[in-house]
Amino acid sequence: MDEQQDVPFDEPVDTFDDSDVSDDVVDEVPDEAAAPVPVPAAQSGGLEPTGNSEVDDVLESVGQVADLETAEHVEIYEDAHRRLHETLVTAVDEQERPHGR
Repeated sequence: MDEQQDVPFDEPVDTFDDSDVSDDVVDEVPDEAAAPVPVPAAQSGGLEPTGNSEVDDVLESVGQVADLETAEHVEIYEDAHRRLHETLVTAVDEQERPHGR
């Protein structure tokens, strides 16, 4: 059994043995992983209307985040999520409702 050594708190302890880790691991990352992520069409304003006015309104508001400070993005995305969720719930309720009622 290994004995534990007392090490003063002000001295760093290196317990990770990386002798079996290959330096080639970094080379295994595909080049496209480092490529910039394209801006979604909704943010670039190039999205075609869906035909659902509620969804189109949400997409338009999300498309405007590029013009806002980053701190304001959360509010926009949370509002978009809430509005899209409500739209989906309404659509499902309408489909599940018996016809004629």
